[in-house]
Amino acid sequence: MIPPGGEGEIKVTLTPKNGQESIIKHINVLSDDPAQPRFTLTMQGKMRVDLRALPANIQIRDLQPGAEGKARFEVHITDPRLTEIISVEVEDKKNFAIEPLPGTDETGIKHFYELRFFGQKEIGSIGSRVEIATTSPDTPQLFIPIRATVASNLRYAKRVQFVRRNGKIQQRPIRISTRDGKDPEIGKVEDPDGLLKLSVGKPDRGAVVIAASVDEEKLAGLDEAAQRALHELVVHTGDPDEPELHITYAVTASPTEGRAAVGKPSTAEAGSGH
Repeated sequence: MIPPGGEGEIKVTLTPKNGQESIIKHINVLSDDPAQPRFTLTMQGKMRVDLRALPANIQIRDLQPGAEGKARFEVHITDPRLTEIISVEVEDKKNFAIEPLPGTDETGIKHFYELRFFGQKEIGSIGSRVEIATTSPDTPQLFIPIRATVASNLRYAKRVQFVRRNGKIQQRPIRISTRDGKDPEIGKVEDPDGLLKLSVGKPDRGAVVIAASVDEEKLAGLDEAAQRALHELVVHTGDPDEPELHITYAVTASPTEGRAAVGKPSTAEAGSGH
């Protein structure tokens, strides 16, 4: 607490990350002054860095199962007379490899590399980092986070929620689309709990829509806990990587007004999974 007429000091440490040359930090200051109970200080710093990576994070996205992926990156040295690159390696050598590329400029400032991901059959993502060793005493190492994502061809919401509007549980469309634009092959659709009325539409422009509505009589026959529980829908497909889609759904037990809730998208719907 600073007394009236007194002075105070705020110490701020600005820590740029991954070769970041400038950084801005906002500090909120609270006081008991009724005229100005709150104000913001903006601290800005600029640092001279020995080297930086472009991009600062490397992403290889939306690979098909088993497919390899590549991404290029650059390492820029501020002053080649003072700093040299000793080595550029990847931590996870089982799944990734790095190759230097030709084209380093005459000044020795820009260095070019290619990161290669060997691929994997499993759907999901795998991360590691590139380790750059240098002769700089201030930046002996620079790390670049990397991530590769393997995605199935199918896109769909992994969870659907049915809600009431005007006293009635609304129908929900369940859309299944493909990354390659081809029509998905949808076979049998199973609802083990038997709460849904289902109708599979015809393929249209790389997607199939399943119209789903709740059988309110069957829902009313369940106790409250069972009504609120998660239920599962199983969709059989012709996709070799995902022959079965397991989609969970929930039903609101009490009437609510407002727009229907949107099902939580899968990682594939967001561009990084299925």
